This record gives sequence, structure tokens and C-alpha cells, in this order.
Amino acid sequence: MGEGEESTEKSPSAFESGNTKIYVATETIRYCSIRKLIQIGCFNSRTEEQAHYASSPGVLKQYCSKNMLQYLKWRDVHAEKQTYEKEKRQRQDCVSDILKEFMSFIEKEAKENPVTLVFFSIAEYHELMLCIKCDHQFVNDFLNKVKSIVIYEHYKNKANDKNKTFKAIDELLGVKVRVYSCDKLAELLRQLFVESDKSEHQY
Repeated sequence: MGEGEESTEKSPSAFESGNTKIYVATETIRYCSIRKLIQIGCFNSRTEEQAHYASSPGVLKQYCSKNMLQYLKWRDVHAEKQTYEKEKRQRQDCVSDILKEFMSFIEKEAKENPVTLVFFSIAEYHELMLCIKCDHQFVNDFLNKVKSIVIYEHYKNKANDKNKTFKAIDELLGVKVRVYSCDKLAELLRQLFVESDKSEHQY
């Protein structure tokens, strides 16, 4: 950079200083005795890389009606390649192993930098961990790659204010359009934390 030139590189927000933050949004369904991870969205604060993974219906095809599967945004459920329908009817192929794809996304960053995962709700985090705990390999990978966890709802529950009502993220940010794809929800989650102007230790 020459003398007198201004850097165009943005400095990180208070929250995004330190560990790389990977914002995570998930959707899980519990049907009878089945726990199924439907989709995961991720946003890397350092690289701004995004990812969205949708699992195939799998065993749910045996238990759920076609209408139920359609409601959950799965399409082409009896075809060789199932798809997931995002906003504006955009379709993407489902992946065969959603947790493997998720761990690969984390691993890319964890090889070089310490990683903090960021979630919106306690339920999201717990459901994801229950899915991960079904496979000991994923448990070890997770413990080795993730240095810390931050959950917005946990902070909200601790906050010393009179209004502890836990609102949906789109309400908190005044989003008028329905958002349900987890990659877009991960983006909103980042916006929520960056705009708070708090550092990680304040959560």
C-alpha cells in the first residue's frame, strides 16, 4: 500500500476479534423415536465463506406422508437424487452425510486457526450435539476442532433486563420476508452478533 493510500480491509468487529467465529444454524425434526438433522448452514467470519447442507429424507420416507416431506421442503423424494427447496423455489441436491460435510467445513478453518461456534438457541445446539454423539468419531473430531461455543439465548437468559422474552431472529432484526434456509439464518445470526458491539467474553 502506497503512502497516503487508505486500506480498504475492514477491521473485525468486537465480537469477531480473536478466534474465528463460525455461525451455525440448524433444523432438526424428532418424529416418533427418530431424530433427523434436516439442514445446516454455516458462515465463516474470517473468510466470509458460506455453506448450506441439506440431508436426504432417509428413513423418514417410511414413516412420513408425502405431504409431510413436502412441508419439510424435500423434493424428488423417490428419485435417485433428492433435493431441498430453498427460498424462491431454488433447489439444491441433498448430501448423503450431513455431519461429515459440516465437520469438513469446520476442519478447513481449524487447521490454521482456533474456532468458536456460534448458535442462536440452546435447543439448536443441544439437538446438533445429540446427533453428533451418535457417532464417536464425530464427537472426537468436534472436541479437537472446536475451542469454544457461544449461544445467543444463553446470553439473553443471563442478561439483567426486564424484557427476557426470547424472540425469533427475524423479529429481532426486523426482517420482513420469511427466511428458513439455514445458510441465510446463519447470515442473520452474524448480523445480530456484529451489531451488538460486544466482545466474545461478554457472552
